[in-house]
Amino acid sequence: MHNILSAQSLRVFIRLSILAAVLPVLIAASALHAQTVYVNASATGANDGTSWANAYTTLQPALSNPGSGIWVAAGIYKPPGSSRTSTFTVGQSLTVYGGFAGNETLLSQRDLTRNRSILSCEIGGPSYTDNCGTVLTVSTGATPTFDGLTVTGGNADTNDGTSSYGAGIKSFGSFNVFNCVISNNHAVNDSAGILANGGGSFVNTLFTGNVALSASAIWRRVRRPSSSLRISAPVSLSSTAPSG
Repeated sequence: MHNILSAQSLRVFIRLSILAAVLPVLIAASALHAQTVYVNASATGANDGTSWANAYTTLQPALSNPGSGIWVAAGIYKPPGSSRTSTFTVGQSLTVYGGFAGNETLLSQRDLTRNRSILSCEIGGPSYTDNCGTVLTVSTGATPTFDGLTVTGGNADTNDGTSSYGAGIKSFGSFNVFNCVISNNHAVNDSAGILANGGGSFVNTLFTGNVALSASAIWRRVRRPSSSLRISAPVSLSSTAPSG
């Protein structure tokens, strides 16, 4: 009996030893996942998003590893790649905050007027004709929040039934848009500003200079009857249909 108990005790000791070794790793991984992720086009550090000094210099890596929230410093950020089909892909529920100078420690310290975080499809020359088709694409099942961003320069001009609408944001999930500017996007069909295939909400957001055949600011396709679009003042719509 003594030997049997000793063997059982040994097994318990081994299990506790393994747990003691693994638990700090799990805790560290959880903390890493939960921390703020930083993006600053001017950063010169490790480019791993762990601090302002080591911020990602492009946005897509942060969208793929968003932590508890993404803080984006003032600057111009373009989708990865050089193709007109390039887009920022948002495949999960996350929050992206713009308006930072790049040294803040509190969200309340950001200045949306002075520090513009611009997501732009202007990948080519000065003309919008060679721009990417869509700035931000939200995948099915994702519910991101965009707060304090300028979304601009999308040019959905390929009339193939899939690339002729949703130049600013093309959403197949749901979304929240707060304190943003959706500007100067073009679509040969509908929804130069935002195409909403699901629900969404807008607060304190400006739509300006967006041009489409119809619904130049927002167009909602009713794919999920239970979803809705909620617009809370102040929201300014000044986008237009093409003339001529």
